[in-house]
Order: sequence, then structure tokens, then C-alpha cells
Amino acid sequence: MLQKREEIKAKLAARQADIVSGKVIVFVEDECHFVWGDAIGYAWGRRNERTEVPITNVKQRQTYYGVMNLS
Repeated sequence: MLQKREEIKAKLAARQADIVSGKVIVFVEDECHFVWGDAIGYAWGRRNERTEVPITNVKQRQTYYGVMNLS
């Protein structure tokens, strides 16, 4: 991972002038997993009573990808 980071830093340094001038736009991409259990882990209920919500597939999830312009 450190090697990949250094590779990216070198590529960005080589294009620094184009990045600053706006000729090149740098984006970062990441993904997150919205796990079904996280979505229904909390619920409103009566005070001092445990509220349970049955989960049929605890591994069900939805993946989202996001991109951000670093400028």
C-alpha cells in the first residue's frame, strides 16, 4: 500500500502545474457498504422496553461509490 501511495504522489507531482492551472482535475473515489443491519439497528419504542426487529438476511447490503473533486 505504501508503494502505491508513493506512485500516486509521484504522478500528482509530475502533473502539478496542470492541476494548478485547471487543465487536469484530480478525483478521489471511495466505496461504502450500507449494511442492512445498520439501517434497522435502532428504532423508536417504549421507554425501558427492548424493541426487536427481525432480520432475515444479516449479510444483505448495498454498495455505493462516491467521487470527489479534490479542488
